[in-house]
Amino acid sequence: MKFSLLLVFIAVVGNFGVCFAQDEGTTNEELVPRSYVLPFVASQPESPIKITKFFVTRDSSGKILTRYEVKNISDKPVKSYVLARLYNDNTGIIAPGVQPQGNKLLLPGGRVRNYDVDFSNPRMASLSKERMEKILFILVAKVEFADGSVYEDEKVVGAFEQFSESNW
Repeated sequence: MKFSLLLVFIAVVGNFGVCFAQDEGTTNEELVPRSYVLPFVASQPESPIKITKFFVTRDSSGKILTRYEVKNISDKPVKSYVLARLYNDNTGIIAPGVQPQGNKLLLPGGRVRNYDVDFSNPRMASLSKERMEKILFILVAKVEFADGSVYEDEKVVGAFEQFSESNW
C-alpha cells in the first residue's frame, strides 16, 4: 500500500518534471556502471511493446536518468504506452513513454527512445561508492492502440509491488 501511494504521488505531482528531465538527452551524461545500479528488463512475452535497450546514466548535476528504447512488435499502431520503472527500495515511477516526434503513432515495427545521445562509446561515471546501491526494473504497464483496444499487465506490476513490500 505504501508503495502504491508513493507511485501515485510521484505520478501525479512529479510526473511531468520527471518525464521531461528523463527525456532530455545531453552530451554531459555518463553511463552508470551496472555494478552500482543494475537495470533489469522484465520478461513480458505477451506485451505488444518490447524494451530493446535499457540503461542508467548520470547527468552533470549528478541526477540519475533512465534511458530506454522500445519497439512496437504488434501488428497495430500504438497511440500511447506506460512504462513502470521501479527500484528495489520501493521507489520509482509509472509514467507514459515517449512517442515519435509530433505525437505520431508508434507504427508496427517502429522504434522510439528517450535519448538522442550516442552511447556507443560512453564515458563511465566515476562513483565514490563501489558497491551496488539499487536494482532497477522496467516493464510495460499499459499500451493503448490507435483502434482503442488496450493491453494492460496489472498482474505483473501488482506482483512486483507485493514482492518489493515484503522482501526489501
